[in-house]
Amino acid sequence: MAAEADHVLFIERRKAERYLKKARQQLIECSDASQLPALQQDVHLCDVDLQYTLYHPLNEVYSSLYKKEGKDKGKEAEAEGMHEVDRSAKMWKVVEAAMVSNQLGELREGRLMKKKSEREQEVKQQSMSTTQKNKKKEARTASKNEKKAKQPAHKTNGPVKDADGDEVLDDEDETGAGFFEA
Repeated sequence: MAAEADHVLFIERRKAERYLKKARQQLIECSDASQLPALQQDVHLCDVDLQYTLYHPLNEVYSSLYKKEGKDKGKEAEAEGMHEVDRSAKMWKVVEAAMVSNQLGELREGRLMKKKSEREQEVKQQSMSTTQKNKKKEARTASKNEKKAKQPAHKTNGPVKDADGDEVLDDEDETGAGFFEA
C-alpha cells in the first residue's frame, strides 16, 4: 500500500513539474503585456502544486491534486494545455502559506500542522505553569517574610533587659567561654 502511495506521489510530482515548466515557458514567450498577470498567476499556482507534492506532511493523508481521467481524455487535455486541478484541499493553502514564510521543511516534518486545539492547550499550559510559578514565588517570599518577622531583633551590645527592667543573661557569660569550658 505504501508503495502505491509513493507511486501516486511520484506521478503527481512529475505532472506538477511538467505543468510548471510549460507555464514558465508560456510566461517567457508572452509578448502581450495584458496576459502577463494571468500567466504569472498560473506559474504561481503550478509552483504551489509542485511544492504540495514535495512537502505534503508525512503524517497527513495525501489527497490527490489531479483528477483521474480516461487515457484518451487525459492526453487530449494535456495536449491542449488544460488540466483539472483540485486545489480545494486545506493542505494546499497551508503549503502556499509555508512557501511564503519559508517553512516548507517544518511542514513536511509535521511541525506546522498541529491542530488548533493542541496549540490552544499548549498556550493554556504555558500560562498556567507561569501562574503556578508566580504563586510559588509569592508563597516563598511570604514565608521568608514571616520567618524574618519571627526572628528576634539584632543583638545589642549591652545587656538585654526584659519587660520589668531586669537584665536577662545571654547564652554566653561575660568571659566568652562556652557552657563546657571552665
